Amino acid sequence: MRDVVVDILKEVDFNTATLSDILRQLGTHFGVDLMHRKAEVKAIITDVINNMSEGEEEGEEDEDNAEAGDDADKDGEGDDSDT
Repeated sequence: MRDVVVDILKEVDFNTATLSDILRQLGTHFGVDLMHRKAEVKAIITDVINNMSEGEEEGEEDEDNAEAGDDADKDGEGDDSDT
């Protein structure tokens, strides 16, 4: 179920989507009503969103490090290929 939640969260608009909307989409996917598992689904959604947020933060750090490396190359530091 977690993988399906990940797929749904990649597609939804967080400004308008509700837990009920996501539960309906999951129910449609699996062909069952999942309202009785609302707490479990909410926990999965929270976990997935937290992991997505951590992944974005790590990606930003990688971009910052890459930009810092580019600046070092422009200054002549970090590139010993001319020596």
